[in-house]
Parts: sequence; C-alpha cells; structure tokens
Amino acid sequence: MRRRVTAGRLGKLGLTLFALAGVFFSLFASVLDPVVSAALDEDVPAVEEAAADETSVPEEPEPVPEEAAYPVRIHVVTGDGEELLEVTVPEGSSVAAALDGGVLLAAAEPDAGDAVDWAADYDWYTLDEAGEKVPYDISAAVTAELELYVQDAARAADATTVLFYAAIDGTWTVVAQKSVSRTTTVFGGWNGGRYYLTLEELAEVYGPYSFDAGSYQGQRFFPHLDSAEREQRVWADVTPRIDADDGYWIPLGTIGCASNSVYYTPENTEGSASYFTEFKKYTDPQLLADSTLYTVEVKDHSGAFSAADLPETRYVPNGQPFTIVLPLAEGVHWAVADPLTGETLDLTGVEDAESQTLTYTVPAASHPYRFSAHSDQKVIVYEAGLSGALVDLSNELVVGTQSVIVDGMVRGGLTYSDRCTPQQQSYTVLSPDNDRAAIKLVTGNAHNRRFIYRFTGWRVSGSDIVLRPGRVINLDTLGPYMDPITHEITLNAVWTPFADGTSRIETVNFFVSLNCEIADNMSNGFASQPQNNFTSSLAYTRVRGAESLGSGHDDAMVIAPPEENSTAYEVDGELRSLTTTSYRGMTLETFPSDETIFEAIRNGGYTIKIEGVTVDKQYLTSEHFTIRWYVLKYEHSDGFHIDGVLVAKEGRLVVKKPSPATKKPSRR
Repeated sequence: MRRRVTAGRLGKLGLTLFALAGVFFSLFASVLDPVVSAALDEDVPAVEEAAADETSVPEEPEPVPEEAAYPVRIHVVTGDGEELLEVTVPEGSSVAAALDGGVLLAAAEPDAGDAVDWAADYDWYTLDEAGEKVPYDISAAVTAELELYVQDAARAADATTVLFYAAIDGTWTVVAQKSVSRTTTVFGGWNGGRYYLTLEELAEVYGPYSFDAGSYQGQRFFPHLDSAEREQRVWADVTPRIDADDGYWIPLGTIGCASNSVYYTPENTEGSASYFTEFKKYTDPQLLADSTLYTVEVKDHSGAFSAADLPETRYVPNGQPFTIVLPLAEGVHWAVADPLTGETLDLTGVEDAESQTLTYTVPAASHPYRFSAHSDQKVIVYEAGLSGALVDLSNELVVGTQSVIVDGMVRGGLTYSDRCTPQQQSYTVLSPDNDRAAIKLVTGNAHNRRFIYRFTGWRVSGSDIVLRPGRVINLDTLGPYMDPITHEITLNAVWTPFADGTSRIETVNFFVSLNCEIADNMSNGFASQPQNNFTSSLAYTRVRGAESLGSGHDDAMVIAPPEENSTAYEVDGELRSLTTTSYRGMTLETFPSDETIFEAIRNGGYTIKIEGVTVDKQYLTSEHFTIRWYVLKYEHSDGFHIDGVLVAKEGRLVVKKPSPATKKPSRR
C-alpha cells in the first residue's frame, strides 16, 4: 500500500528533513572509509607482530583517497512558507538514497508496513535562469552543487506563482518571485477562498525597497493582479487581516489563479492623490509617480576603493530626502549624474578631512542618482542590461507587460568599467557575454509567452554611433561624447526583438492542442485560434530570416497541412528540420525535444484529451506519445506560433471511452 501524504502533514516535512543531515553524514562516512566499515562489520583476526628487526622501518599505511562531496540546499515548500535544509552529499549518492533510509517517514506518519512514494507524492525540482521549474530525478547521482525544491504534489498543483513588483525609476520592475500555496477563507473568494501572503514575506521582499514592516498597520500597500484579470487593474479591495499571533495576512487572488502579481504602492494612504480602495490600472500615471522609488547607486570607475568602502545601492521614495557618505582618496573625484538622462547634477558635498569622507544631502529625491568616483583616466563604461532597451512588441505586448528573465551581461555584470591609460589612443570594443536576452509576459493573459531580444551593438551615449564588438577605435574620436568631469564614455547595449529592417517579432512560441485536433491548414488560409484550446507556451526559440516574410507585421500562414484532412506527418518533419534546412529563408535556432514538451505539459497540470477521453498524467511521456507539430504561422499580435498535437504510439496506449466500445486513438 502506498501512503498519500496530506498537505497538512507536509508541514512536518520541513522539521523532519533536518534528520537528513544525519543520514547524509552516515553515507558520507561509509564512502570515505570503506576499510573501517568492513572492520566494524566483520571479526577481523588479530595480526601477529612481525619478528623484531632493528633495521626495519614500519611502512606507513596508504592514505584512503577522499571522495568528492557536494553541498545540497533543499527548500521545503509548505503551506506555511519555506524551510531550508543544507546538507553535504557524497559524489555518486542521491537524495533518494537518504529517503529510502526511512528518515523522512515520520513526516507522513505511516502505519506499519506503509511506504511513502517520495518520487510520486512530492514534486522535486530545480529552477532555471528564468525562474521556471525543472523536474529533478531524486534517484540521480549528485555530481555537482545543487539547489533543490520539494513540495507536496497535490499542493503544488494548487499553488500560485507570485511576482513582486516595485516602481523602480518610474518603471514597474519584478524584484522577486515565489510559489505560494497558502490559502484562507477569511477574505472570501468565489472559488473557496484566497491565497495570501504574510507580513514577514513582504518584509523580506520589500525591505530593501524602503518598506518598514515595524510601522506597518494594515495599509493597502500591496494591491494585487491575478491571472484572471484582463484589464491591467490592480486590486486593493480587501483589507489585510490580523491573525491570532498579531501578524498580518495580505490577500491575493482566489484559489486556482495560476499567477498573482503584487505591486508595492507605499503612498496608498488616505490623502494621497493616487489613493484607492477598489482597483486602479497599474499604468495610471499618478499611481506610478506616487509609488516610484529612485535608485541611489555608487560606481567606482577609478578603481581606488574596495566594495566594502562604498555604500550599497538603495531605493528612495519619490520626494523623500536622503544622505549619502562617500570615501575620499588622493587623485579621486566624485561626480553626480542622473543615469536615465546622463545629465550631470549640480550637487555640493561636505568634505570631512579628518574622516576622509564626503557627504551629500538631497532634500527631495526627484530622479535616480549615480555617484561616480573618477580619476584623470579615460573610462569606457558598458551598460549591458536589457530593461532600458525594452520596446513595445505589438499594441498588446507593451513594455509594461514585459519582465526580463535573461539579462544582458558583460564581464559577468550588467555594467563594466574599462579604464584606459592616459597615453592610450586606440581601443578594442568588448563583446557582451551573451548576444541573446529574453523577457516573459506578466499580464493575466500572458500564457507563459517569452520573447528574445538580440544584441546588435553598443551605442555611444549622446550619439547615434553604434559600435560592433571587436572594432578598433581612436579614443580621440569619441572625445565629444566623453563626460568632461568623469572622463567616462558610456556604451549602451542595443537590443531588438525584431528581424532586421522589419517590425516582425523573431521569436516563436510552442503550444500543444488540449483536444489533440489539428486546427490549421493551407486551404482555409490564416485563422486565429482560441487560446483556451491550447496549453500555454511550452518552449520558445528565435526565428532566423524572418525578414523574408516582408518588412511589415501582417498575419501569415507559413507551413501547414495542405488540406483539412491532410496528415501532419510531413509538416512535422519539415518543422523539425528547420534547425538545419531553411524554408523561405527562415530557420530556427533550436527545436525542443518531445520529452521537454512532455515535462512542461505534466508540470503545467494540463488536461489533455484524445477523442474526448482524458489522458492520465502518467502516460504523458515520450514512451506513449509523440508530438506532431502541424503549423508555423505568424500573428501580428504576438509573433510566430508552432502548434502541435499528441499522437499515441502504436501498441503503447489504448484510450477507453465511457462506452462499451474500446479503440485506439486515431493517428494523425
């Protein structure tokens, strides 16, 4: 009998997981010293002493080689939050090995003879660079440092992804993301209740953004937008509640919403021009202005100071005063600028010769502030980040709906300062670490769509000059664009989501039909299909050569079955070959494997039907099905689509209808 662990019992998992450390230690010890282990398990006869030999030298025992071991951080996601366990795992051992030892059985309180199926009853996963879940096989050997998550499978299906926004320098920006499954009925909710956050969670997220949890008294600072919202409205219509321990609960959307977005509005109090207690569009200019936090950052382009010498970046509410204390060094000067405009600010600091510090006081923050240390050296400053280069992809996919998931980098950071010698004349332009960045849509109808931005060069700040990586330039020619105070020449990364010379989005998202029905063919021309007939986007990649469709952004059917009743077999082969063989001048950078798609389907909790019969989740694998891709088309609203259906493999699966008749699903 397999014991199902309830959501309530999972809370104990977080506590009992700490017992894992003991098992991992035991495993580690046995691996490190097999000789000792053997000696403990057997009666080893005593070794007779060798005859005395004054000239003999006792041989030193050969050292037992140490086995590699790796740190594993296990995040236990429960209904009450998240607990962290840090352990060390010997190379070649696995998480399952410890679980099989029965250490965690206390969490499930099994009856005698019962066993917990940790692989089936719990979701184990890691997170990719975009924050998406990647399933993890707990039986796999641990060969590297690991950041692992575990959650009750039933609870995971009901969890909601929460994106936390703050208005940084006038733009709503995602500052954190987490999965929340905690629900309550105290706030009402048409679907049995609402998700909610605790004050402690919000303090952890927004503490670095000027939120003072100690003075919080239930203000509506955290309105939310859930995945059911279609009009970009954030809601503050429910008052936070105090729980039995005098802690605050802050409401989110109703149970079942796949995602929630929280918007930090620190001025949402009575008397404020943007105050609201029902809803307001997050694009509301007054709401954005009142909620804006301005960045106050310090950059050392001189190389004179260590990171410990400099104040950390902070965020000051619009209109609030702030003071900043900076170190002094011989030959180093400080300048202040607005990083959004590049304008040098006329601020006067107070120098303290005894402490070797310089103090600036700003009575009311009205824009971001960058304090830069500089010397007489010329400095090439690279700004590789994507956020400042975002553009409207279409009338629907505006900048405010985009959140950066893969950012631009140069020399390991968003910015990099390259100092030149005073005598240096020529300079070779650096390459970014990556020539692809990506965003994810965060609106209620986002459907997990992601889009690629492509690096095209470095624009010299204050000019229309765009430099390609590897180009050798004469620094004197950039003299007109050098800051006269800091001697900085700023190069901003240029990113585009469009094919060269066009307004066509050059990203394709992959979707699968929920009813396994081919919805497009060439004979019926272009048709837009209802999104609720499909999964959300399961994968994405770049389309090369999209300019071959023309410079506009008109809808276009590119590849599809020729007629309504045509097989998709040949089309599927054509689409899969696009990574190596062009079609009308177009190719794909990558193509997802069937197993990648199946993993995404299983993790997404989708209901897939064939001939009206639901396919059980356990059969959604490449062993039982193949993916048959049947159409590549371009929609002006959101770029390229590739849509597919599941096709049962012969002899692998029989779909039983709710009638006496039983038949295999049709093969397309």
